[in-house]
Amino acid sequence: MEFQQAIDLKPGYATVHQWYANYLTLLGRSDEALGEIEKARELDPLSLIVNESVGWHLYLSGRYDEAIVQLKKTLEMNPEFAPALSVLGMAYLQKKMYPDGIAAIRKVIAVSGEVSDYVAELAYAYAISGKPEPAKETLDKLIAQSKDQYVSPVTVARIYLALGQTEETFRWLQKAYEEHSEFLVFLKVDPTFQPLHSDPRFQKLLDSIGL
Repeated sequence: MEFQQAIDLKPGYATVHQWYANYLTLLGRSDEALGEIEKARELDPLSLIVNESVGWHLYLSGRYDEAIVQLKKTLEMNPEFAPALSVLGMAYLQKKMYPDGIAAIRKVIAVSGEVSDYVAELAYAYAISGKPEPAKETLDKLIAQSKDQYVSPVTVARIYLALGQTEETFRWLQKAYEEHSEFLVFLKVDPTFQPLHSDPRFQKLLDSIGL
């Protein structure tokens, strides 16, 4: 495997351990992934993105309390580091700590601007917390934004799922598949799509992706 060859060639390179952790996570090998991302942090303890990635892998593993602790530590290094704020918000949402989740995602948008991924997260946050009207308003804003910049269909699908619109969810996931969206590689482990796991169409999509 190329990742292992890279590690053998340069075992002290934190980034290769970080990206190998991503690969292991998308395969569902979360324990191994967490081991690799911890190695990356040991090698580069002051890296914001590596520290955020530790929290992100904990989040994808369903270890939300640990993820929140780690992401808060990352934000102590830089309170406006958008990736950490984003994952922190999503972790709060999975814990049903909706006001905290919405606040974190609003802060991401405040420090980063109207980045489509973060706008989509805000729409998801409204939808999953039982606020369909602001969710739909933000979704409309996102669709309008897509005329000027790329908007991942996966992020739109997530919003529709939170709104309880399963058919629209699968329509947008199919669009993502046809566009070869990079976000799809983590579909198997993304907790926001867990409600679809029992749907045969979801398993068929995972098979098509190669997961």
